Amino acid sequence: MVITSSMLRLTWAVIEETSINDLLTLSDTMLIKLLLQQVAQKILLSGEEVCALYSYLGSKVSLIRDIAESRLTQETRLLGSGFIVKQPCLFPSLESAETLGKPA
Repeated sequence: MVITSSMLRLTWAVIEETSINDLLTLSDTMLIKLLLQQVAQKILLSGEEVCALYSYLGSKVSLIRDIAESRLTQETRLLGSGFIVKQPCLFPSLESAETLGKPA
């Protein structure tokens, strides 16, 4: 498999950035294609990497939808309580991950 750890981090960051509506309502195939397009807009993927990432995403569709449901539940709970609180990102962007090890 040719998926690197940086590709996985980017893929999960893209999933985190994708609207809950898209994550929950698109068909499996359309969701995978959308996520692949979003990743491909950020980095150049070889044909082999596209195939590997397509397979990886296909195996994670249930997990992706579970995470989206959880995000929806959190947002609903927060909005219903009258408080609007920005929840921390589950998968920080690559930029913030790069700065974690740097002194301030």
